[in-house]
Amino acid sequence: MGSSQLELSTLSTCSFDDPVDPTEDEYRAAVAACSSSGSQNAQAQNASVQSTLAKDTTYFRINSKGQVKSFKAQSDGKFIYHYIGAGGESGTTSEPNGSTRFDWQNSNDGYILVNVIDEDAQSISALIYEYYFDDDTSQYESTYYSSLFAKAYTPVQCTQRDNPDFEDNLTDEHAVTKTELDTIISDQCRVTLGGRYAKFDEARLIKAQDVYSGDGDGDYERFVFDNTPSSVNTGWYEFEIRDKDDVSGSSGEWKVNDDGALLLTLTEAGIEYEHQLYIPATDGFTTMVKVFTTSDEYINQGFAADVGSLSSLVMYSQEPDF
Repeated sequence: MGSSQLELSTLSTCSFDDPVDPTEDEYRAAVAACSSSGSQNAQAQNASVQSTLAKDTTYFRINSKGQVKSFKAQSDGKFIYHYIGAGGESGTTSEPNGSTRFDWQNSNDGYILVNVIDEDAQSISALIYEYYFDDDTSQYESTYYSSLFAKAYTPVQCTQRDNPDFEDNLTDEHAVTKTELDTIISDQCRVTLGGRYAKFDEARLIKAQDVYSGDGDGDYERFVFDNTPSSVNTGWYEFEIRDKDDVSGSSGEWKVNDDGALLLTLTEAGIEYEHQLYIPATDGFTTMVKVFTTSDEYINQGFAADVGSLSSLVMYSQEPDF
C-alpha cells in the first residue's frame, strides 16, 4: 500500500429531513428528488446511472459507528449479507421498480430496498429503505437514509513496519511507539469511505462468537469471543483460540476500546502479551488487521512500556474454504 491514506469515494450523499416511519411511496419520492439534484458525476458525463446494484458484485458501507455492512446480490436470485464479526445471513433479491430489493430468509425480518443515485470508479451513493421488526417496540417500523457504498473493492494487507519475529524478539529496527503506531495506521494503512473507517464492535463479536483468521494457505484459527465477564478485570470478557481441528491453543481476555480497537491479553510460554487489533481495510467479508503487541518480554529487553511490535493478519466473517 502507498504512503498515504486511501479514500475510496469522490461522491457525496443526498441530504433530506429525517423521515418518520415512511412509506415506500415516500421513499421513492426521495429517490426521485435526490436523483434529479444529486447525480453530479452522471450529469458531468451526460450519462445515466444504473439504479440497481450490479449482480455478483460486493458492496459495503460504513455507518457512523464504524460498523461495516456488506451486500452481494447474486445472479442466481440470492444475496449474502455480512458484517465484521458476524456474517453469512442471506435471502432472496429482486428488482422491483428500479430498486434492488433484499428479502431476508426469515420473512418476519422484513426487507431492504436500495437505489443507486450516483457512482464513480470505486463507489456509489445510494438511498436505502428498511422495513424491519423492532424488538424494542414489538412492531414493524420503517426508515430510509443515504449512504456511500464501496464496490468491487479488494482489501490489501498493510505490512508497514511489521516484525517477522514479533512473538520472540524485538529489535530497534522493528520497535514502534504508540505514537508511531497511530501515524502508521492513519497515514499509511487506513482505507476510508466518505471519511469513515472500520472499527471492531463488541456486541457483534459476542453475537458472532466465532471469527476466523488464516494465512490463505490452508491453515486458520478460530477466535471464540465469549460474553463471560472477566473475574479480574472489569469490562473485559473471556476468549480462546482454537485451531482448524477445534483444538484449544490459548485463551485470555478481550474487549473493544472507545477507538474501536480489539484488545486481547493472553499468556503464552509464560510471557504475557497485549495485542491491539486495528482494521486498516475490509470489504465486510475479508478483513485486514494490523496488530500492535506489547509484552513484559520487550520491557525485559530494555524497551519502554509503550513500545511494541507490529504484525498483520487476515480475519474472515465465515469459515474459510481454503
